[in-house]
Amino acid sequence: MYKITLFFLFAFNITGYAQQSLSITCSEINYNSHPSKASGNWLELHNFGTTAINLSGYRLQEEGNTTFFTLPNTATIPANGYLVLSDNLTQFQGVFPAVTNVVGSTNIALGNNGDTVLLLNATGAEVLRIGYLDNLPWPQCADGAGRTLENRNPETSSNLLNPANWRDGCMFGSPGAAYTPCNEPLFVNEINYRSSDFADAGDWIELWNRSGADINMSGWQVRDRNDTLRYTIPNGVSIKKDSFLVIYNDLFLFNDVHPGAAPNKTGPFEFGLSGNGDLIRLFDFNQDIVLSMFYNDAAPWPEEPDGQGPTLELRAPFTDLNTPANWASSCNYGTPGRKNSPCSSDTDEKVLAPAIDLSPNPVRDVLTVQVAEYSAEQWQLWDVNGSLVREGRVGKGQNTWQISTTTLPAGMYVLHIRGDRWVQSRKVTITPAH
Repeated sequence: MYKITLFFLFAFNITGYAQQSLSITCSEINYNSHPSKASGNWLELHNFGTTAINLSGYRLQEEGNTTFFTLPNTATIPANGYLVLSDNLTQFQGVFPAVTNVVGSTNIALGNNGDTVLLLNATGAEVLRIGYLDNLPWPQCADGAGRTLENRNPETSSNLLNPANWRDGCMFGSPGAAYTPCNEPLFVNEINYRSSDFADAGDWIELWNRSGADINMSGWQVRDRNDTLRYTIPNGVSIKKDSFLVIYNDLFLFNDVHPGAAPNKTGPFEFGLSGNGDLIRLFDFNQDIVLSMFYNDAAPWPEEPDGQGPTLELRAPFTDLNTPANWASSCNYGTPGRKNSPCSSDTDEKVLAPAIDLSPNPVRDVLTVQVAEYSAEQWQLWDVNGSLVREGRVGKGQNTWQISTTTLPAGMYVLHIRGDRWVQSRKVTITPAH
């Protein structure tokens, strides 16, 4: 009789614990708000089961700390519902006044450098162990850059300590509700963070306005990870709907590789984009953070933009800037000021820029151009100030042609040639004609 009683008690405890651990998870974490949108620290619990769960008497406790928060009688999560546990209810409601499925203040601080928090049931048994860090491979934009940690697998309570199961959420998060694809008005659409040695365009960033209306960018700021170096966009700069703005750090280098490209551009910014991964942040004229993303130069991010010539280009579905699979390397040296190249799709063959032979060089009266392997379609000659001085078409299937340089002042020029899905640029020195 004694053994039978023990068996039933043991079975009851295991069954009760298993039901709770299988139907509750932590779906979102906000541990380091940006000061311009400080909602305090909070956790979001998700009931992915088919019946409501009352967490009255459950405890939230930081690992290694004896203090805890006991959840009130109102802490019920409906089937497929959510509950936010806020450390500072006043701060949270100041940012999210419409969110009512929240309890607090828990006074459980979530460390900016990482932390582990336990959810215990009324008997003290561990239901969830929730942990994170602020360094790679954990998502980077949740650490003070305006985003939250979102659980990639909110229908299971397993692997909450595994960084691969977390991602950067949308700006400021989605407390009390399911994650939905981000619908931010501005996107970082293309990044040139490390040019190749033979086509150095400097560092540049392309913004894409997908809001459906023009956006006045006067007084907005662009920053990288370093908060002391900031580029303020001048008055009068705007981005028309479904259009682009390129922000460069060296106009001469940019025009050298992309003459005539991106008529809507501004700069220079004084900081450099790191070739080892960096944070890009955008602030509005009130200095409130609007957008953040982190890129890297190593797999699973595309590796070709790290000094091999291509840029880093965003591709469909244009909803998550911080997922490596949503980025691809461009054709050749990128597409500043226009829609991304077909090489941004894995199904497209990447055509490398062909070799160009210039004869004679230095040029006197006539420049003979020969393109290896591929035929060209169009050529342009630009001076160092970014002004177009000559242009023309190339006959179909033709890869050799001549350009008259008479009447052109002596000096340095840039020859820009476009073919089918490739572009190439070369510096040309023109000397006085004999």
